[in-house]
Amino acid sequence: LFALCSMKSGEGITSSDIDEYLPFPCYGGNGLRGYAKRYTHEGKYALIGRQGALCGNVLNVGGKFFASEHAIVITAFPQTDIHWLTFVLSGMNLNQYSESSAQPGLSVSKLSDLLSWLSGNRTFELFMINHHERRKVHAKEASQLQL
Repeated sequence: LFALCSMKSGEGITSSDIDEYLPFPCYGGNGLRGYAKRYTHEGKYALIGRQGALCGNVLNVGGKFFASEHAIVITAFPQTDIHWLTFVLSGMNLNQYSESSAQPGLSVSKLSDLLSWLSGNRTFELFMINHHERRKVHAKEASQLQL
């Protein structure tokens, strides 16, 4: 299986731990909730809202941030460009896969099934290998230009 990424729900946080004057953005199921005093992640990630009216929305985030339990954090593997993966996930209209009528929601297992189909697709796998090889060539060319 050609792996693209790992997925995990964020951590629990109470509304009393979120404020507009704290240092780290806090993302939930519908995007930015406010700011938290600590962070759960640092780097570049995609976030998918997993609970709420906007579940299935996809954000590209970077830096230090707190991801709540209502967001699924997508960690791209080295051969996967996170910006590209965010674009692909955004185009998949993930809200259509939400379950429950009272409080719409997406599960990590449901998204894993969707991505396993994508990553098990041989045409897609060849595309990703080619994409990864091109990225290595571009990085090498860029480093030579800096010399």
